[in-house]
Amino acid sequence: MSDEALLRQVVDVDIFAEVEPNQKERIILALKKAGNVVGYLGDGINDATALHAADVGISVEGGADVAKSSAGIVLLYVAAAEALKRRFFRRIEGGAS
Repeated sequence: MSDEALLRQVVDVDIFAEVEPNQKERIILALKKAGNVVGYLGDGINDATALHAADVGISVEGGADVAKSSAGIVLLYVAAAEALKRRFFRRIEGGAS
């Protein structure tokens, strides 16, 4: 998909799944170009470029070193990470935040 086509699509899509590492960064950049403020939560080596590209990159204490160094925020407590994860999945399922 071209960058122009992606830019047109990102404004109508709420969830991206099974995305390759290079596609994560492209989606984030397209969302930002469309005027969105983008946060990204990742903990693996493959998340580093997306964490860096996002306005707010969030990783967790147990994540890969490269992910933690690419993130602007590192959650240090498992409870905080779990609460964020539950809130995220409730939102995906259509529940309240």
